[in-house]
Amino acid sequence: MREFNSKKHRKSIRLKEYDYSEVGAYFVTICTKDSQLLLEPKPIRKMISQVQ
Repeated sequence: MREFNSKKHRKSIRLKEYDYSEVGAYFVTICTKDSQLLLEPKPIRKMISQVQ
């Protein structure tokens, strides 16, 4: 039996030849417990849209 390891290991989907420190457009996925709508309040949406 293998020893239990609490760390999850995922294969990286990053491109090896791409410099992620450069300016560019990125997609961010945010998951919340029980699918709570944390970005729904108007002040938070306003703040996010100003940073784009």
